[in-house]
Amino acid sequence: RELVDPEAREQTFNDKDCDGELQMKLGILFLTTALSGLSATYAHAQTEPSDSVSAFTEEIIVQARKRADGETSQSVPIALTAFSAGKLEAALATNLTDVGRLTPNAALDDIGTFPGTQAFFVRGMGVSSSVPSFDPAVGLFVDGAYRAQSASGVLDVFDVEQIEILRGPQGTLFGRNVTGGAITLRTRRPTDELDVRAQVTVGRFDRVDGNVSISGPLVEDTLSGKIAVLYRTTDGFVNDLANDGRVGDLDRLIVRPALKLTPSENFDITLIGEYIKEDGDGPASVSIPDQGNPLLAAMGGSRGFFDTFLNLDRMPLFLDNESVRITADANWDLGHGVITSITSYSQIDNIVGGDFDGTQLFISETRTFLDQNQFSQELRYASSFSEVFDFTVGLFYFTQDYLYGEQRFGGAAVSATNPNGATSPILGLTDHNQFSAFVEGHVNITEALTLTLGGRYTWEEKDAQIGLIGSGNCVSSGEFILEPRVFSCPGGFDVEDSEDWTNFSPKIGLDFKITDDIITYASWTRGFRSGGFAFRAPLADLALDRPALYDEERVDGFEVGLKSSFADNRIRFNAAGFINLFDGLQRSVFTGAAATAGIFQRTQNIDDARIMGLEFEFFAVVGESLFTDGDSLIFDASLGLLDAEYQSFVDFTGDGVDNRDFEVDFVPEYNFATSVTYQHPVFNDAGTFNYRVALTQNPSFQTAANNNPLGVRAAQTLLDASFGFKSEDNRYSIRVFGQNLLNDEFVNIPVPFTPAFGVGYLGRPRTWGVEFGLDF
Repeated sequence: RELVDPEAREQTFNDKDCDGELQMKLGILFLTTALSGLSATYAHAQTEPSDSVSAFTEEIIVQARKRADGETSQSVPIALTAFSAGKLEAALATNLTDVGRLTPNAALDDIGTFPGTQAFFVRGMGVSSSVPSFDPAVGLFVDGAYRAQSASGVLDVFDVEQIEILRGPQGTLFGRNVTGGAITLRTRRPTDELDVRAQVTVGRFDRVDGNVSISGPLVEDTLSGKIAVLYRTTDGFVNDLANDGRVGDLDRLIVRPALKLTPSENFDITLIGEYIKEDGDGPASVSIPDQGNPLLAAMGGSRGFFDTFLNLDRMPLFLDNESVRITADANWDLGHGVITSITSYSQIDNIVGGDFDGTQLFISETRTFLDQNQFSQELRYASSFSEVFDFTVGLFYFTQDYLYGEQRFGGAAVSATNPNGATSPILGLTDHNQFSAFVEGHVNITEALTLTLGGRYTWEEKDAQIGLIGSGNCVSSGEFILEPRVFSCPGGFDVEDSEDWTNFSPKIGLDFKITDDIITYASWTRGFRSGGFAFRAPLADLALDRPALYDEERVDGFEVGLKSSFADNRIRFNAAGFINLFDGLQRSVFTGAAATAGIFQRTQNIDDARIMGLEFEFFAVVGESLFTDGDSLIFDASLGLLDAEYQSFVDFTGDGVDNRDFEVDFVPEYNFATSVTYQHPVFNDAGTFNYRVALTQNPSFQTAANNNPLGVRAAQTLLDASFGFKSEDNRYSIRVFGQNLLNDEFVNIPVPFTPAFGVGYLGRPRTWGVEFGLDF
């Protein structure tokens, strides 16, 4: 599809408080448990781990530094958390949100306003807007290919063999929009032997999942194939009192075919496809606050926490999301190094309709669509000819074009001739191109000391055309409800502008191997996020020389760390400390009032800001054969601490007053996760019982840059548990599970419009289910 031509402007379309005392208690608990785990493990350690333990102690090979030979996660001198397929299964992880809860200083949430749209934050950096003109600060890479849009970003971990979460700026090897970090996800590859897997899950809220994967050889030693399919359906959990039902239903279909061709032992190419289709109710908003809200007076004066009042007769909710992706991953081993080519194309069609006030009153309803096309090509060479010196060098090209439309209804626009209050819509188009060249090398100064040097040069350009909300220049041929409509801008676009940016991002690092199992490291890395043009900018921006424009963001990241493992990897302890200094920090700000459908969103650049923190990860096989032969007790924990501040003048309220003392939004003071797993053989060693209890905890924190009191997300304490059986040959399994067993009530992401009124999108209440699995 092509962008709207300035000569023919019609486009048809198919319609996301921890105080010091508590920190000290957590620290003491963490240290005490770690020490007890050390003692127990050394007392009971065996020379060879049992089968039930090996799934936890096996080294995960990662590609975080894109070297010719993979490295173990414990040997890479950067802060990363890696998850194998087995660990994802043990953690009951369904999607990336579940994975984020197990990672220090990471929150990989769904934005709520548009289901499946990511609001990923790592080390306090991220984007909470669903508008495609705001680039993410945490890069998502699937099978090596960058995904530029937040829509469909909260991915299921079905058919995934590994996830790596790299914390901190990754400007050298991963490039644009990774000032917070990078998430790399690798799907399962076709196998050389027949492998059949199937799983069925049933649970609360009428959840039914079914997935199957078939993989194996097609031409012996030359061609293998795989097809994996997931279908999930679930009802919503928010009670709509106005319409006597629940909202939030979702049906999701994922199909992932793959072919792997190996014409010789030195060359292989894997072609990976992905099709995602989602249908459902769209966002299920609730008004906040839930008690004493003046707009709820006509509906009883209050609501229960999981209750809402929606205006569905006039404006139905809906979600229609479809995406197609194709990636080719080719590797050629030349003996002295490996050439890797990753080519990827994707297309997203995303249509969402939502009630943006959470009341039966007709205040603010929204319909949006996104049509995006993307192509990227990475070509790199990773050397392996020397044990003293190695390097990775490459080129990267990326291009995308996207069309975004947004129609609002209700509020002051309602009249006799306009009963649904349709406002002048947003219509935004962007043509975006980027090119970069990168290199990173490692010099072994001694057997223990290694120097890392790297750099990346980036050129980036964006051409934008924007019809701003309420300008009157853009119209639709009808009220955009469900049917396809034609948007046009007969009065011309309000903004037609172009800008380009260039950047050089260097890296310097030193790592020292104390022993084969203990390393320390220190590094300085620069990250870069380009500027852009805000589609939701207010009309007041037209008085500026460059309306809707915001500038680039740069960050200098300083990090020190320790990685260690003991007793044949039965004990692992990692720690990292960092300071990130920002120049031009980008922060999204809401302005306007819902009552006039005048909600605007623009990005501000803050000259100077600082985020610093600490991160700890601990794992221990506390004991083996403790109570019976072959059993094991395993402990896992992580803790992240954050502190952030603005260090230069910033005005978020529009009154000219310095707001540098405001709390930096989306920066929780800590996040904590811990789990205990116990396994023991049963039925004369015919299988294993598995028990797991996990706890994650987050404090309250601010989600609004202007520190609106309704923008505080409440503290979370989530308790999960599971009990299951797996046969000795791993062919059969059954598991009963429960999540959020304490039924903690929390608004996942509140969106305040005024200090007295806003909407929220709720976290899932207590759920449970049963899972059956086959693997042949």
